[in-house]
Amino acid sequence: MQKNKISNRIHLIAKQAKILKPYFLSIADIGTDHGYLPYIMHSDDSIGSSILCDINNGPLENAKKTFEGHDQYPVEFRLGSGLEPLEPKESELVVIAGMGGGLIQDILINDLEKSKSYPYFLIQPMTEQDQLRSFLIDNGFNILWDHFFIDAKKHYELIVVSTNFDTDVEYKYDLISIPCNDLEFGKRIRKSQVDAYLEFLENKKSKYEYILNQVTKNNYNEKVTKCNTKLSTILTIEQTLKTL
Repeated sequence: MQKNKISNRIHLIAKQAKILKPYFLSIADIGTDHGYLPYIMHSDDSIGSSILCDINNGPLENAKKTFEGHDQYPVEFRLGSGLEPLEPKESELVVIAGMGGGLIQDILINDLEKSKSYPYFLIQPMTEQDQLRSFLIDNGFNILWDHFFIDAKKHYELIVVSTNFDTDVEYKYDLISIPCNDLEFGKRIRKSQVDAYLEFLENKKSKYEYILNQVTKNNYNEKVTKCNTKLSTILTIEQTLKTL
């Protein structure tokens, strides 16, 4: 396996893991697909061991092929749904990437006590990001920061989560809070990511301007109000961040 075959999305997730902590004793990759994330983290010596989980045999077989010829890496392949193949406290970092936000929420709430036994999560939802953030906050998870990035012209959102509350987290990771209460736009970002975050906001702005144009033609007052509120929120965030 050559690392240059792996998508930029996976490399960027691995980079955020390294920012969170340079070395993890163990990670679990839920819905592992080809096992690319654990592979590059082993290659970079940023993890001690990994557990690759998937609900289907096919992805696990693909993951095994990824690790062919790398018997030096302590890797386990486990069949099962969500966190079910894991024991409580078995992993220091759990990665759930490339799934819908609703499905990720179902995985976490299936056994909330068990979910909270893992110190850190990297969660990259494809949909329903705001609802997932709300769920995390309401159920006692700590969103450390949101990371926004583009791969192959597609916008992605990564939520970095801890099950512990560290009062020094803002200083440790150089964070700033998003100046709004709408979780569609995230909770916190790292200061070094302001420019990338502003690009994310521009994409959101284009989306709501397009919807507003369409619904105005058809007089959907409720949707018009929602779009205008979203655009106003984006403007407030932009103005605040550009003064930093």
